[in-house]
Amino acid sequence: MQFSWPSTRFACRLQLHRSVVGRTSFPVCGGHMVFEGLKLMVLGMAVVAIFLTVMILAISLSAHLLRASTARELEQQGSSAQAGEKRQTAARSPHAATRDAPDAEERRRLVAVLAAAVAAHRARQAS
Repeated sequence: MQFSWPSTRFACRLQLHRSVVGRTSFPVCGGHMVFEGLKLMVLGMAVVAIFLTVMILAISLSAHLLRASTARELEQQGSSAQAGEKRQTAARSPHAATRDAPDAEERRRLVAVLAAAVAAHRARQAS
């Protein structure tokens, strides 16, 4: 008896096997179905690899072509950022830098608080 899938050109021989559970039968096709599946898998992987290669080449080409305009934009942004920073520095008071930096006493208190927090955490973990 011959059994064939409409989408394949190979005939699949129908073999009847008894299942372990009962007397039901199911068709088992030959090994060419596995070969067809492997061919389809390789074809799909090749298409994906080609697509990714083309995409990488396109990105590299666009990066190469746009390198000059990107450099100009970065220079413009850098000069405007530097000008803005100079304006902010001039607007602050002369003692602003010393006001923002913590003094030695404040650092000692901060270290003590952090050490106490670490000790409390370790004591909680130990118990």
